[in-house]
Amino acid sequence: MDLNRRFWSNDVQSIIRAEGHYGNALLTFSRDNEALPILRSVHEKRVALLGPRDRDSIGAANSVVLALTNLDRFAEARAVSRQNLTFAREDLGRNDDTWLRVAGAFSRAVLKDNECPAAELREMSKIMDDASRAARRILGAAHPLVRGLESDLARVRARLS
Repeated sequence: MDLNRRFWSNDVQSIIRAEGHYGNALLTFSRDNEALPILRSVHEKRVALLGPRDRDSIGAANSVVLALTNLDRFAEARAVSRQNLTFAREDLGRNDDTWLRVAGAFSRAVLKDNECPAAELREMSKIMDDASRAARRILGAAHPLVRGLESDLARVRARLS
């Protein structure tokens, strides 16, 4: 019986985690139309189970943002990302790698949208400046996340000038 529970769990958290992995795998293979409903479902389940401010809920919302961005649904991606960014910053702190990943997803949503208002670009520039400094301090200059954040910051500054 214990062996069965250990390898073939019916635990709700394990099932949600597996669904999330499946959705993220679809996202990796650019099957965004298929991934989005799965990732939304995972996010809704995580929020219902753990609340919107839990690390796993924030991560699930970030996956939804990435799928929406890939599907060119930028306004929706920015809206979800903005709320997610607030939760991550307030509850996890600016020194948490999840907050840095949420900031990176927000930057991609804004940068891919050519019709993004200048006010939002300025706001994102401040967020990205803060995130890139924190990432450099926490992860080191050679980390790929740091390079991505700094690249996004340079692109935002170029669009603002």
